[in-house]
Formats: sequence, structure tokens, C-alpha cells
Amino acid sequence: MLILSLSLPAYAITYNYDRSGRLTSVSYDFGLKVNLSYDPGTSRVTVPPYVYGTDPVNGAVYVPVDQNVYITFSEDVQPGDNYTGIVMKTGGTVVTAAYSLNNSLLTINPVDNLDSSTTYAVYIPAGAVKDLSGNNSVSEYTLTFTTQSLLSVVYTDPANGAADVPVDKTVYVTFNKDIQPGPNSGDIAVKAGETVISTAYSVYGSVLTIDPAQNLNNSTAYAVYIPVGAVKDAAGNGLAADYSFGFTTQAALTTVYLSSSGWSDGSVGTWDSSIKTGTLTKDLTDTTIVINGDDITLDGNRKTLTGTTGTGNGVVITAKSGDIIKNLTVKGFTNGIHVQGASDNTIQNNTLDGNQYGIYLLGSSGTTLENGNRILDNTVTNSTFNGIHIQGSSYNTVDHNTSDSNRGNGIHLQGAGTNQITYNTVTSNTGNGIWMQAAAGNTLESNTVETNVYGINMLASNNNIIQNNRILDSAWEGVKMYNSDSNRVLGGEISGSANGNGVQIQNCSNNNTISGSGITENAGCGIRIFGSAGGNTMTGNTIEANHAHGICITNNSGGNTISGNTINGNIMDGVNLTALAGSNTITGNTVSASGGSGFNIAGNSGANTITGNTVKNSAGWGLYLWCGDNTVIGNNFVNNINNGKQACTWFTNTFNDAAGGNYWSDWITPDADGDGIVDQPYIFKGGQDNKPRTSEIPPS
Repeated sequence: MLILSLSLPAYAITYNYDRSGRLTSVSYDFGLKVNLSYDPGTSRVTVPPYVYGTDPVNGAVYVPVDQNVYITFSEDVQPGDNYTGIVMKTGGTVVTAAYSLNNSLLTINPVDNLDSSTTYAVYIPAGAVKDLSGNNSVSEYTLTFTTQSLLSVVYTDPANGAADVPVDKTVYVTFNKDIQPGPNSGDIAVKAGETVISTAYSVYGSVLTIDPAQNLNNSTAYAVYIPVGAVKDAAGNGLAADYSFGFTTQAALTTVYLSSSGWSDGSVGTWDSSIKTGTLTKDLTDTTIVINGDDITLDGNRKTLTGTTGTGNGVVITAKSGDIIKNLTVKGFTNGIHVQGASDNTIQNNTLDGNQYGIYLLGSSGTTLENGNRILDNTVTNSTFNGIHIQGSSYNTVDHNTSDSNRGNGIHLQGAGTNQITYNTVTSNTGNGIWMQAAAGNTLESNTVETNVYGINMLASNNNIIQNNRILDSAWEGVKMYNSDSNRVLGGEISGSANGNGVQIQNCSNNNTISGSGITENAGCGIRIFGSAGGNTMTGNTIEANHAHGICITNNSGGNTISGNTINGNIMDGVNLTALAGSNTITGNTVSASGGSGFNIAGNSGANTITGNTVKNSAGWGLYLWCGDNTVIGNNFVNNINNGKQACTWFTNTFNDAAGGNYWSDWITPDADGDGIVDQPYIFKGGQDNKPRTSEIPPS
């Protein structure tokens, strides 16, 4: 009789048999095939080592040129008969690299940086490695990936050749990677003919901002020059050649002023001096309304202000306060409503449709929310860029608006702080529902953010509160943090991401909190943390029915805390730690019905503390350890297909202290002295709990 016990990931599986009815291989729907071999004398089966994971992943793009390649095997390995056949190539050129094996990890360290925009392949022949029993790998493996590109311009605003550009336009040049000023940055120029325009420039992330010192002239052609050496990437690489582009400014629009004495053109509406209210009485075309005073009300009276060139501003408030814009439809301008350097104004119950930006606040701040600007009950649709754009502005309120079907972001916060974004409906935008860039101290509460590319996306944004929002059906991540610290996601629902994770915390995003949220039915993980992101806390969440892991921490991300969560019915592992995810604390969680393992700790992820959890009804292992130096004490492992496994005996993990170990539902007797400790150790593959508990450990 042949008894075959395999511990393999829970994917869709095809079993292959020979003519004698013996299992010969197992194939997975993601492309992995594991071949099995038999000892003719004993008919015992051997599962040779195979590739379990790679970094970068197969098919990855934009891989850094200084990236090492890491290949993780299914078990600890040593050089096999064809170890020297492992090779990394681009085309027919072999890459000079150092190869090293450490436990189950093969590291390939290229001697020189890789070439940019280049596809590489790593070939691992059959027999390249063997397990510690001498069984050679029998399947060859090929990993391919493509490196990041050289520094180049990917986007300009305005675009090259653009016409009817607003005269107050700030120029943005976006590169394909983050930049910093180069030695020739002083030669960046904007010219009208041979006349150099006075400008100031700044760099943030991948964007070069060029801000003219004063408004440009109407109907004038301008050229922007960015010479070689003006900017460089982090490695010091600049543009390969000078770059330039041009645009032409708009013709002057008709301007109508509304001031404390009424309309400058009395034919457009009525004026009530007792309440300082100007009411439109007809639709206007290619006309800008400038409110030129404080405490003035513009009542649009459901009339429409239309721009036919897509340029200029519909309504403008500059350096004023106490003004109100209401009941107006604005279409076809650069900015439907433009507010600059102003405070304590109200924009309410307007419709902004088909402008480049619906409502644009620039440098407009209060000192408190009470005297900031208020954007209330507006409908903003079909903007070329962002629906509601708030830049360099603080202490403003954005409440009960609808921002729908804009081709950029529904709500955009850039360099904006202490704003209150509440009860808005942000749907079907081609970019992010809500985008935050260098935005700090804002509150986003009780918004519905649905069917956007990303739900809420943060870049270099800190100390924001994201509370009780419904973030649904994003194309990618529901909430994403990149290089963003000390943000709090509290309560609410994050579900239905079609291609991404519910919450993604990445690239040195530290000390963020995810608490009390329902994170369900996302295509990726419920929560994924990677890229040296540490000190993050996930507590009291319900993380359920996600199509990958419930929580995944990877790529040098340590010092995170996972506590008090309900993690149920996720397709892969409940909690997965891999690729040097160390010094994390996992405590007080209930992990149930995982399609893979309840806890899967792998890839040299050590010094993790796992205490006070209940792991039950896993389709794989309750606990699967592929590494050492972890502490696993005081947990309940209940009715899992297999309660525990430590992949190799030489891993040193701690399963008990003087007070006791863990509860293992398949090892609860005998207890002759009645001390609550089973009289015999619980011995599982590769590990041993010397003080197994006789009954489940209650929550502390």
C-alpha cells in the first residue's frame, strides 16, 4: 500500500497517473507542475524540490536595475548535479552574477546593474538543486522579467501643441520615474519667441512643476525647454537629449464682473443691493464671471454658463471672502469654478459638466474649518481631469457632492491639509476616487467611493483619517498607501476590488492603522504590506472571502501588528508572511476556513510572535513554518486538515514556555495529573510542542 502525503498550495489541481495507477505528477492552474518519482524497490514516492516562489515574479515589469533575483524552493536544497547550469541571460548574453544557496532560497546577485528596458530570463535546469536527501529537481524552470526604463518624459500639461491654454496655467512635466534637480536645472526655460518668461520650478516625485511668475499673454505661442542635465533620477541618470514642447494660450474671453455695486453688464441679470445678490437671467457663452468683492452672492438661477473652447474659467473668486456661488450650470471651461487665495466662500448646488476641472481651489485656506471654503451639494461630471481639485489649500469642507465619470480623479488633494471630505458620492472615475498627494491631516468620512480605478490612493500623505467610507468595486486597490505614514483607516467597507487588494501598504509606509473595517471579496489579498513597510497595525477587522491571502506581509516588512481580526474563508492562507517579513506580532485573531494554511510563515521570516490566536477548519495546515526563530505559544489549532508542520527539523522555533504551549485539537489526552497539560509532547512534522494544552485557551 502506498500512502502519499503532500503539502501543496490550495489551487485548482490536475492529478496525473501512469498505467499502473500510480500518481506521477500534480499540475496547477497557474502553470506549476510537480513530478513525483518512485523507488522501484520500495514503491515509496519522492516529491523532488520545485520552485515555490520568485522575486521578481514571473512576467514582472518595471523591475529596478539593481534588483537581486530570489528563487524560493519548496524545501531546503543544496547544489544538484546541474547547479552550474543555472544561468541568467538577456537574449543570448549571459549576465555575470554570484549564485548562493541558503536553506530554501537561491540568491542571484548580478555583478553590475542590469540594463534598463530589457527583458531577462533566469534558467534553472532539471537537476540544478537537490533536497537534503539527495533527490534532484526533475522539472526545469524559467523566470522572465523586464527592467525599468531610462529617464524620459511621459506626459506634459499642457500637451505639446495644445491650443487655448489658460493664461494662468502652471506647467507640469511628468517623467517615468522620480526625479531631482540636476546640475543644469537653472537652464529650464519658458519662452515666447526669444523672450524668456520669469518662472519658478519645483520637483516632487516624478513631476517637474514650472510656475510662471505672472499670467501669460493671450493668443501667444510659448515653448518649454528642458536641457540635458536639468533633472536626474535617483541614480544620477538624466535625459538622453534636450526636451522641448510648445503650446498656445487662449484668446481673451468676455469678462463680466459682479461687485458690491452689481453687474458690470446689467443685461446679464438682476441685482438686489439689500442682500448683495446678483441673479442671472440668461444663459451666457464664452463669458467669465468674476466676483469682485466680499459677501456677494451669485445666484445662477439654473442658467448655463458655456465655454466653447474648453479654456478659461467659468466663475472666478480671487482673494475674496464670504461669497456664494449657487444654482449655476457651468460647461466647457478649463476650470468650471476657480477659487484662488480666498477663504470663507460657499460653492453650493451647482452642476459642473465637461470642464477640464470642475471645481478648482488653489491656495485657498481658512484658519479653521469654520472660516474655510465650503463645497456643498454640487454635481461634477465628465471633467477632462479632476472633478474637485484642491491644491495647497487647508481647512476646507467638501460635503455631499457627487463626482462622477471624470477622466482623472473624483476628488484630488495635493499639498492640502486639514480638509474635511464627508458624505460625498465618488463613482466611475477613470483615475482614483480620491487621490491624496503630499496631503496631511485630512479627514475622509462617510463617503461612497465606487467603481473607480483605485478607491482612495495616497502618495507621501501622512496623518489622515479615513473613516466609515464605503469603498466598493475598484478596478485595483480599494485603499493604497505609498510612502505614507501614520494614516488611520477606521471602520467602513472595502470590498470587490476586481484586480487588486482591499488595502495595500507599500514602499516605506509606516505606522498606519487599519481598524474595524470590513475587507471582503477582493481579487487579491484583504490586506497586503510590502516594500519595507513597518510599524503598521491591523486590528479588529473582518477580512473575509478574499481571493488570495487574508493578510500578506512580505519584502522586508517588519514590526507590524495583526491583532483581534476575524479572518475567514480566504481562498489562500489566512495570514502569510514571506520574504524576510520579521519581527511582526500576530495576536488574538480568529482565522478560519482558509483555503490554504491558517498561518504560513516562510522565506526567512523570523522573530515573529504568534500568540493567543484561534486557527480552525483550514483546508491546509493550521500552522506551516518554513523558517525559524519564531515564537508560537498560547494558540488554538482546531480541526485543520493538518494542525501543524515545521518544514525542516533544524529550524528553531519556540512552541511552549514554562506555563504551557498551544492547544492542538488532535492531541488532548492523557492528562493524568489534571494540570491542563497533555502528559506527552505534541510531535508534528519537523517540530514539537512540549506542553500541549488539553483544552482550548480562552481569549485574553
